[in-house]
Amino acid sequence: MTEVAVSSPRASSRAGATRVRVAQRGWVSLPVCNPGPHDRTLLVEMHAADRPGVKWQGLSLSCPVAPGTTSLWVYIGPDIETLTVHAADGLIANPEQMEHAGQPPAQAWVHPRCRTVAMLHRLGVLQLREIELTDDEDWPLESVGSDPQFRLALPLQRGRYRVFLDIEAEAFDVSPTVYRNEGAGYTAALATPMGRYESSTWVAEVTLHRATKGLRIDPMNVPGRFRLGDLTLEPIADTSAGGGWRWAARLARRLAGRWTADDLRIEHDLRVLDPVGQRLQSTGVDPRLRLAACLPAGWYMAEVELQLPGARADACFYADTGAGESEAGAMPLPLRSGQLAKRLLYLPAPARLRFDPMTCPGRFQIKHFALVRVTEAFARSRMQRKLRKVCTTPAVA
Repeated sequence: MTEVAVSSPRASSRAGATRVRVAQRGWVSLPVCNPGPHDRTLLVEMHAADRPGVKWQGLSLSCPVAPGTTSLWVYIGPDIETLTVHAADGLIANPEQMEHAGQPPAQAWVHPRCRTVAMLHRLGVLQLREIELTDDEDWPLESVGSDPQFRLALPLQRGRYRVFLDIEAEAFDVSPTVYRNEGAGYTAALATPMGRYESSTWVAEVTLHRATKGLRIDPMNVPGRFRLGDLTLEPIADTSAGGGWRWAARLARRLAGRWTADDLRIEHDLRVLDPVGQRLQSTGVDPRLRLAACLPAGWYMAEVELQLPGARADACFYADTGAGESEAGAMPLPLRSGQLAKRLLYLPAPARLRFDPMTCPGRFQIKHFALVRVTEAFARSRMQRKLRKVCTTPAVA
């Protein structure tokens, strides 16, 4: 849970500042009040948790508040523990009403660094080294040394992967390289230079073993500003025994519009206990899995069965169609341990699908996961059948 402290500049060091708790990470809307006639400024400070394993540093944002503005949008990352807002008296309308409200409206002003952090988290970037955020929307990232690095989330299923990186630099050529950590750190012996796939897209093939501890990309070896468009890991044929037919089976499922647990990758608050048995450990209150591929628009049937640490869990799907994810677009799926649950999902546009299996720490096992593309006629038929069942069920007195 993130703690929010709101105070005026002259009272920021005193006790008694208003504190608000935010239940989860992501985009939040802070209510502000500037009757005008001039712009006013508030300072937003995000502080990372002071504990082992924290990979994201905090941010300090100077945010203008134009006359008539009623909300300020900020993005709270997974490692942010405290948010402090320094504002002139009366500029914060009602801090207790700070809430998660989906995505910022198109016309809302959002600090460029907040948009960059949201994009990096969506792409599965866990940590930056010798890379800083800028205030330039065209070139939002800057290499500040000769060894800049992105640390990436590992996919749930080990095997061979094709890594795609869409990147452009302001005034120099990039030379991205993929590194693996097999337990002895990142070494040159486990480095794979990426080759140019298209004008700004690079690709490399890597093999992830059960012993693989980490994955990173070094985008360049010189200082300078750049932008990151996309970053994906696509499974390909592995070289283990039987790998050829397993890859062919996965390809056939995708061509048929079907995805399974093999297509999921870890994004946040999860640790693999047994990749073969699909046993995982949720290490926080916001565990996330994501399908590696971008899904076409349309209707889908989701089927999920988990062995949970408790009797029930509130799972949820989120679709990112390019503007990020929002609670307003959440697609909940209540689960009972050991029981198969199903629900229809609708994607209005091509999207990357996120699956949150639970909302608490604990061990669990994926007994079954399937996402199947279905026709609109099938979806309508299922919904009509459900409505008829609800309408004909007698009310309980």
